[in-house]
Amino acid sequence: MEKDKLYNFDLSSKNGSRPTLDPNGVSLSKEGTSVYVVGNYAYVSIKGDNNVQLDIIDISNPTNMVKVGSADVNNQSAQDVYVNATGTRAYIVTNATSPDEREFHIVNAENKSNPVKIGPGYYTNGMSPEGVEVVPGNRAIIVGQGGEEYQVVNISNEQAPVRCGGTHFNSGIFDSASVLESDGNAYSYIVTGDAYSEFKIIEG
Repeated sequence: MEKDKLYNFDLSSKNGSRPTLDPNGVSLSKEGTSVYVVGNYAYVSIKGDNNVQLDIIDISNPTNMVKVGSADVNNQSAQDVYVNATGTRAYIVTNATSPDEREFHIVNAENKSNPVKIGPGYYTNGMSPEGVEVVPGNRAIIVGQGGEEYQVVNISNEQAPVRCGGTHFNSGIFDSASVLESDGNAYSYIVTGDAYSEFKIIEG
């Protein structure tokens, strides 16, 4: 299978091979690094394309997926993408850049054929992001390597996201998943490069 395509698979059978539903797949702008599905659309972060960091794929017909739109947020490789429950906002992190280009971006994805970046984005100040997620309270969690490896960003003002907390993990963080319990306690589960304790929990 080609690295610059998105494929889907039939998982209805729990045994044997898993055939592709769209055998040819759908061509991406370049190699994909992460995919997030909401409703009838798949959102794919794109690696190493100076003009495209996000592709949007219409998957409503599983046997004929179609790329319907793309977004340009900076001149870097996108590492991860997270999409809100309504599919109207995509949150993208790219390789480490500069204060001018920045690494965290919010995309207005209401118009799937013409997704548009909102504002200048957020500079992670030396961290090269690996993952992003958005949690209740209009907070984005960005994890990565270098700089401050775990950062919490207030995205209430989409035009001007601001840091509201963070901590260092010098071994680097490669991904995170967060939960908000019914009693209000919040936790982030992270995987790190720590050879003796790769899995860690952060109390929010």
